[in-house]
Amino acid sequence: MSNIFIKIEKDANTVKYIKLIRDYDKTISIGDIKRKIDSGDYVIEFDPFGYSLYDESVKNISEKQYIKRFYKLVQELQKAGAIITVFDENGDSGGILFLKRELDMCLGIIAETKRYPD
Repeated sequence: MSNIFIKIEKDANTVKYIKLIRDYDKTISIGDIKRKIDSGDYVIEFDPFGYSLYDESVKNISEKQYIKRFYKLVQELQKAGAIITVFDENGDSGGILFLKRELDMCLGIIAETKRYPD
């Protein structure tokens, strides 16, 4: 399963989006988030299976909670008015339904892996 990338269209609500993203991930600077939105770059990169690679604040949650936390961020961004495009590593793109499908596949893989451990 590939990483997921999020782009946010620049608009008058950028400050709202920056706050939501910083609440989700404090390692991304405010200036970097703003620059990425302004230039049309990927604002967020999400590794659905990278939950063990990140800071201590997410090490105490399950894989499922880790994925749901990311999905909740995207929902909150949309509620705030963000126009979001989701990409995978293959360059396929879409909106929230595309993201939901990608994350559902990840959750399915996690469930299968737990069912059949080494």
